[in-house]
Amino acid sequence: MGAPGPGEFRLAIGLGMLSLVVLVALAPFAARPLPHFTAFAPADNAYAFLCALITALLLLGEVGVARSNAVLALAVGYMCIALTAMLQFLSHSGNVLAFGGLQAEAGPTLWLILIRGALLPVSIIIYARVQSAPTQTPESSTRTQSWRSVILGVAPAMILLWGALPFIVMGGGSILNLVVTAPENSIVFKAANQITVIIALAAMVVLASRRFKTRFDLWLFMTLLASLCQVVISGLLGGAPYDLGWYGGLAFGAAGSAALMVALLYESANHFEQLAHMHEALLASNRSLEHLSLHDSLTGLANRRHFDNYVAQQVELMRRHRRPLALVLCDIDDFKAFNDVHGHLAGDDCLSRIAVALQACCRRPADMAARYGGEEFALVLPETDLAGAIRIAEAAREAVNRLSIAKGSAGIGSVMTISGGVAILDGNGDGSVNSLVGAADAALFEAKRQGRDRVVSSKREFAGV
Repeated sequence: MGAPGPGEFRLAIGLGMLSLVVLVALAPFAARPLPHFTAFAPADNAYAFLCALITALLLLGEVGVARSNAVLALAVGYMCIALTAMLQFLSHSGNVLAFGGLQAEAGPTLWLILIRGALLPVSIIIYARVQSAPTQTPESSTRTQSWRSVILGVAPAMILLWGALPFIVMGGGSILNLVVTAPENSIVFKAANQITVIIALAAMVVLASRRFKTRFDLWLFMTLLASLCQVVISGLLGGAPYDLGWYGGLAFGAAGSAALMVALLYESANHFEQLAHMHEALLASNRSLEHLSLHDSLTGLANRRHFDNYVAQQVELMRRHRRPLALVLCDIDDFKAFNDVHGHLAGDDCLSRIAVALQACCRRPADMAARYGGEEFALVLPETDLAGAIRIAEAAREAVNRLSIAKGSAGIGSVMTISGGVAILDGNGDGSVNSLVGAADAALFEAKRQGRDRVVSSKREFAGV
């Protein structure tokens, strides 16, 4: 996650103030008994289990992206919270444990509440400690690997321990129940809640000392605040099941369970939106690169590579459908002399203007104008017979003449002109790309030999060229 924005800070401050106001409002009435809803606690435990499990899975997804040992430690902590919530559900009064059918007593259930309350701040302290470790030096890199080894080594052990808790409840349930419920030992449970509050406050101080560098820090702080309110109102101010403090504690716990999960889901949605934008930008970039790779940067016409591929495709289509394919090769007359007299900038402008004129002569979607090389251009005219190709070539020559690009002293005549050679495959033979281009080039050479500014067609315009 990145750094939180001003809007997120305002939202967090608002939620924090609301939590404190609710806590202060409920505090004087925390010990007031309320009606018993026996399904409330098991439902809350099931809800907490699902929230913690989903949060752990989302955190593991973040680990795969960020390669962060700190987030891995937090994910392990949430796994243990999820297992504790599940065991709390199973060991709650009125439920039967899955192992052995033993009816659970209140003592183990209360101890599970304490364990679950302490797990979150302890996990966050470990997260902040690992996150704050430097990673720039070889020594810190070794330390980071050590942290990962410790986390990966401790995680299975913690999960196994939590998996063994049902047997502990069955075997030592009466002892745990005695510690909690005996009047002379009730102070033990209060002291345990006070220790949990101290640990939560320490975790909040650790997070605040990081100045909320990431959204993780901000929403973990809010989760800790909700957990702290839960312990205060249900473990210190309240004391008995089904009083106002007990119900309020469950409500605070439900809000705390969802806080980080909602933040992670929101972050995942942002990631998907960013990926969608990146995908669109990548497609646009690919289209731009493809256009650059297939078109001449000066004239904007198809380049030689695109020309070669396109002519080869059209020859295949000509053979398949038995339709004619015409090619016109054009060359600017006296262009070298024009370039020498007027300079390369004027020569580039001349090429660009002539390219526009040639492109305008391609009236059908399949027609293509290309820069063949230097001052040479080509017109590929699928499904065009010889007479049609000659008409288009003549129209191109006249269009260039109408540009009236003055030669100055760069050769005979007053304006720049082009010469053209036309060749055709009539679709009834096995003509090749090379034979078509060779025939058009030979016709262009003949046009130059006859005096330029003219169009000459190939003598070999039949099948096979």
